[in-house]
Parts: sequence; C-alpha cells; structure tokens
Amino acid sequence: KPGSKDCVASIPVGIVDTQYWHLRMSEMVRAINDLPVHFRETFVAVVILGVSYLDAAEMFDCDIGTIKSRIYRARATLASATE
Repeated sequence: KPGSKDCVASIPVGIVDTQYWHLRMSEMVRAINDLPVHFRETFVAVVILGVSYLDAAEMFDCDIGTIKSRIYRARATLASATE
C-alpha cells in the first residue's frame, strides 16, 4: 500500500544519462544505415521487425542459411562499429 515501508515509490531513482543514450542510439542508427543494403534490409526485417528466418528467406528469395549469414555479419559489423 502507498506510504508503507516497502512501497516501491520510496526507492530513490538514479539519474538517467539521457544524453549518453541519445548519442548511443544515434551511433547505432548511423551504423545500421551504413550496412550494405542486403545486410541492412535483412537485419531490419529479422531483428527489428521480428520477421522469422523462414519468412525472411521467402521475402528476400534466398535460402534460410543466407538469412542467418546476413544477420551474423550485420551483427558483427554493428558490434565493431559501435565499440
């Protein structure tokens, strides 16, 4: 109940560094935009929009292994670009 000793409202909240996270998000968007088009389209479809590998393979008219490879390479490229 509000005002009780274990009420979550009484727990202090740390200051969120919104500027830092805004810059990190800008870096990520830029890095995604810099991906080769076939990596970017596949990454956006599968990782951001949640399309299944199988549906993405049909959408992009390629094998499911190709989709997995594109996702792996996109993630590796993004990881190195945003370090």
